[in-house]
Amino acid sequence: MRRYEGRLISPVTSFLKSEKSYFNRVVEITRLRRLLHARERLRFPERITRIPLWGKLASYAIFLSLVAVALAIIIPPKSQSIENAIATNFSLLANNVTALDLFLNTLLSVSRLATAYCIALAWTLGAGILIARSSRLSRWLVPIFDIGQSIPATALFPLVIILLVDPFRNTPYLGLTLNIASIVLILTGMQWYLLFNIVGAVNSVPNDLLEASHAYGVRGGRFVKEILVPASFPTILIGSIQAWGGGWNALIVSEYVSADANVQGLGSFLVKATNLEANPALVALANVEIFAALLVMTATVLIINRLVWRRMLRKADKYKFEA
Repeated sequence: MRRYEGRLISPVTSFLKSEKSYFNRVVEITRLRRLLHARERLRFPERITRIPLWGKLASYAIFLSLVAVALAIIIPPKSQSIENAIATNFSLLANNVTALDLFLNTLLSVSRLATAYCIALAWTLGAGILIARSSRLSRWLVPIFDIGQSIPATALFPLVIILLVDPFRNTPYLGLTLNIASIVLILTGMQWYLLFNIVGAVNSVPNDLLEASHAYGVRGGRFVKEILVPASFPTILIGSIQAWGGGWNALIVSEYVSADANVQGLGSFLVKATNLEANPALVALANVEIFAALLVMTATVLIINRLVWRRMLRKADKYKFEA
C-alpha cells in the first residue's frame, strides 16, 4: 500500500515543485505569488518598442518637408544674399512674435490635449472593459462606436459651434465655451483609438489567467485593477500614442472658429499666420510665422515622444507573460 501511495504522491509533488510547471506559471502571472510571500511581479506580453521601417520613412519625409519649407522661406531672390535673407526673416519673427508667445501657445495647446486625453481615457477604460466582458453590450455598442470612429473630428465642427459657441457669442462666457468646444473636438479625435485598443486588449487576455484569478477569488474591482488594467497597459499605451496623434490633427481646427472667436494656442497661431497671406505685404511674415509654428509643433511632439512615450514603452516591457 505504501509503495502505491508513493507512486501517486511523487508525481504530484514533483509537478507542484517544478519551476516550469503549468501551475507555477499560472501562480506567477496572476500575481498570486504575492499571497504566497514571493516578490515576483505581474508580467504581460512584451511589446516591440523599436520604430518600424515605415515610421522611420515617415519621420524622414516630415523632416525633409520641413527643410524644404525652410529653404523656400529663407532662400532669397537673386538680388538678395542668403545672409541678408536670414537676417530679414529673423527680424520679422522677432518684431512680431516673442519666444514667450510661442511657449505660451504651446503650453495652452498641450494643456487642452492633456485634458481631452484624460477625459477620453476615463470613459474608454470603463466602457472598453464592460464591452469586452459582456457579449450583449459588444453586439449592440461596437457597431455604433464603429460608425462613430468613421466620422472625422472635423465633420463635427459645425455641430459643436452651433451648440457651444453660437449661443454664447455676446456673453462673457464665450472664452470658456470656446475652450470647452476645443477640448470636445480634440476628444472626438482621440477617444476611438483608446476605446478599440482597450476592447482588443481585454479580449486577448488568456482564459487560463482569467480562470486562475477567479479560482483564487480575485474578483470585482481587484480583478480589474490587478488583472485587466495591467494586462491592457501595453495596448493602452499604443492607443494613447495614436490618440495624441489624432488630437494634434484636430487641434488645428479646434482652436480657431473665426477672427472674433478663437482661443490662444499653436493651432490658432498657425491659422492666423495662414490668413496673413491674403495681404501681399504680409506674405513674408506669414511664411516665417507658419514655419515657426510648424517647427515648434514638431519639437513639442519629439520632446513628448522622448520624455513620455519612450519611457512608458520601456515600462510596458515589464508587463509580459513568461513563456
